[in-house]
Amino acid sequence: MAFEKDPDELGALWARTYVCKKTGDTLTRLTGTVNGVEVVCWPIDKQHDNQPTYRVKRSRPRVGGTASAPAPTPVTDDEIPF
Repeated sequence: MAFEKDPDELGALWARTYVCKKTGDTLTRLTGTVNGVEVVCWPIDKQHDNQPTYRVKRSRPRVGGTASAPAPTPVTDDEIPF
């Protein structure tokens, strides 16, 4: 049976652990795609019960970070064998 997408599904999130540069604590953030938009979610230090637990923001490329994969090299018409 082929995979059938649930029409109510908006996306998926993955839990990622990281070390906070300021405190050195190990924290968890969520990353993924919601409605075709790449997002990242961070936990918030709740001070009141009516505050949200996570803050969701649009994901942006890291400046000065390492790339997960090298950029593909463009292929020219001269390189195609047919």
